Amino acid sequence: MGDIRSKAVLTELAPLYQEANYGVDLAATSLREPLGMGDSIGVPSIGALTVNASGATDANPEAVTNAELTLNANLEPWINAKLPQIESMALGGQWASQTAAQCVSQLKNSMDSDFLKYLIARNWTAGTASTYHVNPGAESLTSDMVYQAIATLTNNKGVTEQDCVFMVSAWGRGSLSSIAGFVPNMTDAGGRVNGLPAVGTLMGIPVYQTSAVPNGRTIASTSWTDDGSSAMTITVGESHGVVKGSKITFSTVTSANSIASAAEVTSTAATTITVASVASGSATEAGTITVEASENLLINKNQTFVAQQIMPKTRIVDLYNSTGSALQVSAVWGRIAREGHAIVLGSPKSAI
Repeated sequence: MGDIRSKAVLTELAPLYQEANYGVDLAATSLREPLGMGDSIGVPSIGALTVNASGATDANPEAVTNAELTLNANLEPWINAKLPQIESMALGGQWASQTAAQCVSQLKNSMDSDFLKYLIARNWTAGTASTYHVNPGAESLTSDMVYQAIATLTNNKGVTEQDCVFMVSAWGRGSLSSIAGFVPNMTDAGGRVNGLPAVGTLMGIPVYQTSAVPNGRTIASTSWTDDGSSAMTITVGESHGVVKGSKITFSTVTSANSIASAAEVTSTAATTITVASVASGSATEAGTITVEASENLLINKNQTFVAQQIMPKTRIVDLYNSTGSALQVSAVWGRIAREGHAIVLGSPKSAI
């Protein structure tokens, strides 16, 4: 028989999780539930076909091509909460409901954070291009910048405003609220929101606010080299998502060649970020890059895909070194998206 504490939490957690509305639920097309960790799910994409001018014209059948995306459900965020024996038996009151609510909120926010960072990296462009980024330097937002983001995304064939959602930080919301055409949501939700609040619309596109949107995102570096005249190149891991025009600060273990005032990125490659020269030198040492922006996103949910467990797994595990137990809650999921179907819209990270 299952532990009564696990059952109590699961009873509360199940409806909360199934009815949750977070970024992974609102800004993507949901695929079937993963069969287990590492399950692969194909997303077909049929290539363009020729439209012949007239039925009276002979035409040979053309091959149908399928550029399939493969979603790998290889992510499993989990919570491991210690429950001392006396406290864990306090099933009355709000223990189970509050524990369930915390599990749903924290798991979903973790998934959202991974999901949005993935979309930033997926829509990265190398060199001196910033094709899918608007205002990467995080200047004060203008109407032209926002409408440029919308035009860039809806320029994809078949994409309309009805297919899109904005995901913004608290500071991004403040910036977006000043744009002509923004309509704030003045409706009283009438209680706790199980997910992200819809804070308004812009050109009919819903705007959701979430702390999962990167605001001052940090990136670990492993080395740097500066030619002393034109450029300093910082080595980072793949999927950094930084493009030309982004502004960054940089700190190192020894403080050598640190950048205290935001510097503009001049070019990028898969594992390097280049800025203007600071001082001649080089070092293999740990460092931290901070992207000085809120990296809000405008997403086409029809070409962005998520597969997640309908019900998270819960269990109680007895601790070997005490009479207490641990509540473990986990959820298997994965994500995939087509390049060019999310636009990163920069805004100031702590100003409007």
